[in-house]
Amino acid sequence: MTFIQALILGIIQGLTEFLPISSSAHLVIAPYLLGWTIPEQQVLPFDVLVQLGTLLAVIVYFWADLWAILKAFIGGLVRLKPFEDPLARQGWLLILASIPAGLAGLLLKKMVDQAFQSVAATGVFLLVTALILTVAEWLGKHRRSLDTLGWLDAVVMGIG
Repeated sequence: MTFIQALILGIIQGLTEFLPISSSAHLVIAPYLLGWTIPEQQVLPFDVLVQLGTLLAVIVYFWADLWAILKAFIGGLVRLKPFEDPLARQGWLLILASIPAGLAGLLLKKMVDQAFQSVAATGVFLLVTALILTVAEWLGKHRRSLDTLGWLDAVVMGIG
């Protein structure tokens, strides 16, 4: 992978990560559309680096919120009242939502890796995702505040 290719793919990652589209899928489709052949041994390290960059950006952007949640979470554990503070409760819900996502990542890793090796499969999954997001938009027009979310909501979000 050349520097220019890495730069262009990094820009694509940055522009698509925070939209309701798959940044990883776009990192598969862009080289195909641009006629690039990227060596197999460079794909995973590059994907890991751009995902780490995204994670760092999220942590920097949400630093104040994350710090407040972490302080409330630890404070709730110390006071033996882990759900008393709404921010501590949010921390627990974040952990709970991460469990199904982590399990799915572990259980489906091989299948997802194989799917991302095929541009056609990646395109199909993008269309399926678009359909799911469209249905969710139609069905989910009601508003809820964070304090009304429960453990089942967190699990469903994690599965999503």
